[in-house]
Amino acid sequence: MALSSELLKPAQVAALLGVKIGTLAVWRCKGIGPEFIRIHRSVYYYARSIATWLKAQPVGAGEATPPKEVNHADNYGEILRV
Repeated sequence: MALSSELLKPAQVAALLGVKIGTLAVWRCKGIGPEFIRIHRSVYYYARSIATWLKAQPVGAGEATPPKEVNHADNYGEILRV
């Protein structure tokens, strides 16, 4: 397989993952997204790195925290007392 066919541009990866290109840029800055390489000023992703990163993402891991119940009547009472 040719090296160029393994490299994906950010637009391709964004479309593949269903995120915006800007999201990939933020992930690169925070070090939380898929591995990437720079060639001069251009950013590329190896297709195999995308697959590895996707496999490493937790799905349904841990227990979900139940949503906090809010008593809106109490909030309105506080507003009305002011």
